[in-house]
Amino acid sequence: MGFSDLRAPADLMVLNDNFADKSYIEGYVPFQADVVVFEVLSSPLPLDLFHSLRWYNHNRSYEKEKSSLPGVKKPLGKYYIVFIAKPIFLRNNTCTVLKHLQHLYLK
Repeated sequence: MGFSDLRAPADLMVLNDNFADKSYIEGYVPFQADVVVFEVLSSPLPLDLFHSLRWYNHNRSYEKEKSSLPGVKKPLGKYYIVFIAKPIFLRNNTCTVLKHLQHLYLK
């Protein structure tokens, strides 16, 4: 199940966490996925969501190019967060698994 409207605080926090180490929703350049999410948000985000706010302000600079960005524009509900379990090795060589926010993908 994809995002419903990105207005719920929990959805915004997940989106903010995604941008902690990423500049775009998919890959290393802006895609239509960025356009879709940007248009849904439609206004700047709260200051405490600083990773998403950075992404939002950066994507405003692509306003004129948004129709020519690569990718296929899909409804917001087709985008969802995938959590991938990754092994984390501790100092005593024991292994634990943490759920790590990996990426926002298309269904």
